[in-house]
Amino acid sequence: MLHYPKFHFSDSEILDYLTLLTESADIVKPDFRVTIVEADPDDNRVLECALAGDAQVIVTGDDHLLDLAEFEKISILRPRLFLDRFGGS
Repeated sequence: MLHYPKFHFSDSEILDYLTLLTESADIVKPDFRVTIVEADPDDNRVLECALAGDAQVIVTGDDHLLDLAEFEKISILRPRLFLDRFGGS
């Protein structure tokens, strides 16, 4: 996804981002399934990971997830709204 033209990331920027992400991320492997988003079942994997990782927020541009607004007390926000709420510039 980071190669999508809309993001305008170079290969070097993508590699730097992925390196930073893997150094600071907690990897989760949910041992359960949810079936909430019927229109796009792959979106359910995001919800599973958020639950397994005790996430407070899912930041996404995915309309199916955004339509939920919240899932199991996990807020689902667009990136701009997340930055506005949590101090980004």
